Amino acid sequence: MGHKAALIDGAKASIIAKGYAHTTARDVVELSKTNLGSIGYHYGSLENLLGLALTELQDSWGDRVASDLADLPVGEQRFQEGWRTILEDTLNDGVNVISGIEVLNQALRSEPVRERVAQAHEEARIKLADVFLPSAADRSLEDKRALGLVVLALIAGLMVQRSVASDVANNMEEFLRGIALLAEVAG
Repeated sequence: MGHKAALIDGAKASIIAKGYAHTTARDVVELSKTNLGSIGYHYGSLENLLGLALTELQDSWGDRVASDLADLPVGEQRFQEGWRTILEDTLNDGVNVISGIEVLNQALRSEPVRERVAQAHEEARIKLADVFLPSAADRSLEDKRALGLVVLALIAGLMVQRSVASDVANNMEEFLRGIALLAEVAG
C-alpha cells in the first residue's frame, strides 16, 4: 500500500479512535507508518485528509445500508427494514454518530471540506432514494433527489438527537409512527 492510501486508512482509524477534533497529524502518521511530509504532498493539509477520511467513512456507511437492504422486496418491508437498519445498526454505532456530526461541523469551517461533504450528500441522496423509493430506476432524477433530501435530513436529525439522548436509536415504533403521521399530514 502506498503512502496516499495508508494515510487515508490511518486518518480513518484515528477518527474512529479519537474523533476528528482530536486527531493530529502525528496520530495519522503513526497509524499509517508514513511521515509528516506525506500529508502535505498527497493531500495539501491535514484538514483536507481528515475531510476526505470523514466522507469516506460516511460513504461506507451508505454502501453498507444499501447492501443490507438489496435483497428485500421493494415496499413497506424494505422501508421498515431500511429505517430499522439505520436506527439499530448505525445510530447505535457511536463512531458513526460522532463522525457524522463532526464532518458537518468541519464543513462549516472549511470550504474544501464543505465542498466534499456537499458532493457526498448529493451522491447519498441518490443512493438513499434507490434504497427507499419503489421503482427508483423509473423515477426522475428530481424525484430521487427530493426523496433523498428528506431521508438524509431525517438521518442527520436522528444523529443529532442520538448524540444527546441515547434512547432515540431504540425507539423504532415511535419513529415509524411519526413517519406515518407526517405522511398523513402531507396528504
